Amino acid sequence: MEKPVVRTKYGAYVGVEEDEVFSFKGVPYAKGPVGELRWKPPQPLGMSEETFSAEDYGPAPVQPLYFEKEYVSRQPQSEDCLSLNIWTRHPERSEAEEWGCPKENSYKRPVIVFVHGGACLYGGSCDTLYDGQLFVKRNDVVMVTVNYRLNAYGCMDLEEIGGPEYGFSKNLCLLDQIQAFRWVKENISLFGGDPNNVTAVGESAGGACVSLLMIMQEAKGLFGKAIVQSGSYSLLKREQTKTFTKEAAMTFVKMTGADTMDELLALSREEIDKTFDIFLEEYAPFADGICMPVLDGKTLPKDPYKALEDGAAEGIRMLIGSNSEEFNFWKLITPEFDQAIDEFFIPLHNVAKEDWEADVPIYEIYIENDHAGNILARKYQLANDLVFRDGSIAMAELQAKYGDTYMYSFEWQPVTGLGAYHGAELGFVFGTQDVVEELSGQMPEELIHSVQDAWASFAATGDPGHSGIPKWPKYNNKKRATMIIDQEWQVREDIRKEDRVLLRPLIKI
Repeated sequence: MEKPVVRTKYGAYVGVEEDEVFSFKGVPYAKGPVGELRWKPPQPLGMSEETFSAEDYGPAPVQPLYFEKEYVSRQPQSEDCLSLNIWTRHPERSEAEEWGCPKENSYKRPVIVFVHGGACLYGGSCDTLYDGQLFVKRNDVVMVTVNYRLNAYGCMDLEEIGGPEYGFSKNLCLLDQIQAFRWVKENISLFGGDPNNVTAVGESAGGACVSLLMIMQEAKGLFGKAIVQSGSYSLLKREQTKTFTKEAAMTFVKMTGADTMDELLALSREEIDKTFDIFLEEYAPFADGICMPVLDGKTLPKDPYKALEDGAAEGIRMLIGSNSEEFNFWKLITPEFDQAIDEFFIPLHNVAKEDWEADVPIYEIYIENDHAGNILARKYQLANDLVFRDGSIAMAELQAKYGDTYMYSFEWQPVTGLGAYHGAELGFVFGTQDVVEELSGQMPEELIHSVQDAWASFAATGDPGHSGIPKWPKYNNKKRATMIIDQEWQVREDIRKEDRVLLRPLIKI
């Protein structure tokens, strides 16, 4: 069978057909950020008439293997990693004369652009967890997954040593994503997608990034809907921009032995990676938050909650939520995590707030309000609320004034006993249950279909409701309707109100 070819002004891409779905992998959306472009904003591609293979994934972003049990990408890695992957259904001949040359009246599908998580430290769209094949086979959408620069290459504040030219270095991860959305806006119609019906989806750090793209001027008009999975503004370094981030970056630079930006640029990838591994050991208690986006006064000039409150994301429809036992994931992979939780040492929250000690009295009241008698379990719930649930609720409160907003709580309990751990919903969204089988066990197929249908419905219409689940009301600050995603879906209002009210002042809008 003839392989599909899509022709863009940046070149022609040869894809693969599998089970009625066409994929194009490793498609570059920017110039390789290497050489003099290392630590610089992404640069648009030049025009080309060449033909490129898009049958295999491009390399994963460079990342440490420090967290061996985390979602670290095991795929080949490279600094030249700015690529994306596309899954689509073949247009009918009546819709397109040939690939890459759609007729004016051809049908265009809703587009989902997924931004992976991994604390902006690790991960990659080439990982099998994020394979879009099964989602697109079931739902008539175009799925795009994106690579972006991570850790020392995409999230390091080098302005002090490099000057204003490197003022954006701390948030290159966001600028890469924006460039990817620009590429999608310009080219996705050639793959059967509707450039005017794009939904940004992100999980964990990817969700936090999508949350920021919602309020960034540079991303205006690139997408009209957002699905934020366990990734609110609570994951960001809101108060540490001028202290923790800069100090950490200068510590890293000192460790490299470089005295100038030219010397830093001259370092090999191997030298940077070796130094970054040592750097992570130095900052181990804070590692999961050390490379998250920061308020730099440029890319992000205003506190994100305040920006959302002021209508910066007006018109964007949002589906947002978290999982009921997020921190069970770290309990599984991190030695002595029970002790860390028991000491109120909540790593991500600790990075996000300089004055976290001042909040301890509120933590103590929260713990004392436990009605089940399991103090350690209550402390895990506190961590879950502080880092994931509470920030999502605050975002829903603020955005509901400016765009249709829906909230969910993922609560499916796997037979492994882990509960709805961090990332547990991903296997349902992508249908890649074999990838997470060790953590989730057998996943009910009906629930996979229901989750996928909800995400696809939202991408198509801005409403996640479908015939297989109860009516999903919009979120508002009066009823606070939340869809419980489990084998039996149900809507509940203002879940755990007492905890929400107690912790709300910690958001500090």
